[in-house]
Amino acid sequence: MALCTRRRIAIWPGVPVVLCLSLVGISLSSTKTFAAETRGYVISMVHTATYYDDKTCPDGTNGSRPDVLIRRVMNDGYDREEAIRIVSSLRINGGRDDEGNLVGSAIVLGGGASFSGDQSWNGFDFNPANVPGVLPDPMAHNAEGRYAIGLNLDGEVGPDSWEHPHTGETGIDNQMWRVLGCWDVYYVNKPVNPYNEGIAWDTAVDAMPAWLISIAGEDLDSDGYVTVTFNRAINIPLRDAYGSIMSGASFGVDSNPRSHSEFKGRIENNILTIESGDFYMQGESQFYPHLNNLRGHSCASK
Repeated sequence: MALCTRRRIAIWPGVPVVLCLSLVGISLSSTKTFAAETRGYVISMVHTATYYDDKTCPDGTNGSRPDVLIRRVMNDGYDREEAIRIVSSLRINGGRDDEGNLVGSAIVLGGGASFSGDQSWNGFDFNPANVPGVLPDPMAHNAEGRYAIGLNLDGEVGPDSWEHPHTGETGIDNQMWRVLGCWDVYYVNKPVNPYNEGIAWDTAVDAMPAWLISIAGEDLDSDGYVTVTFNRAINIPLRDAYGSIMSGASFGVDSNPRSHSEFKGRIENNILTIESGDFYMQGESQFYPHLNNLRGHSCASK
């Protein structure tokens, strides 16, 4: 049984994100005790849910990080050719033009771009990333159109709401997609994952204890009430010969209550809906080390 679940979570307080959790079975056989059945899964990927079509970015995308730096340098009066040279040599000379002048717009905020380790804040004595209003509006393209993956969190359909591309649910609240959708790294659809998050996850997964989900009920092939349990394992996921997460593996459950959550749910027409409740999961992924439920329900398709 393949499963995909979506939940509203927060990376930091007040920053809502919608993730797509791709799951693979950790047990190929079902166990039945007193007419009860339990099936287990291991999360094989965590990334920000993405969806684009030809209406998402009608004016084009924002490009990649080098494209942003080149545009910033050109806004300082340099032509495109010299801007490319400045950005291309950023790691060598710290972002200087042909005359040796330091070009602050070429330097990534908070990054020690030069070989000497200088930390530049673009002329500020504080990190302007903490006070973005002091910087000029980058005039970045925001995602538009009709569709985005997510949940209707307030039960209303407003002017900034989306429609879910797969379920047709309206009133989807996902402003983060509006911000991220026109950046090249997020301008992808499944089975492609956002590149930076995919790299971070692929690096961490071989050292990070697995995240487990189990679903228990009378008959998981029929409609009915179930219990959904999230746990952290004490061992890491295994890979198959293709480098993907292996199905059919067994995991020991970490007894630490910080990463144990149980929810009541119901399967109806092959859709699993989980009741609202507190959810917390500890991990070592560079992108989502802690997953904390804010509000709302979760749903998954069998």
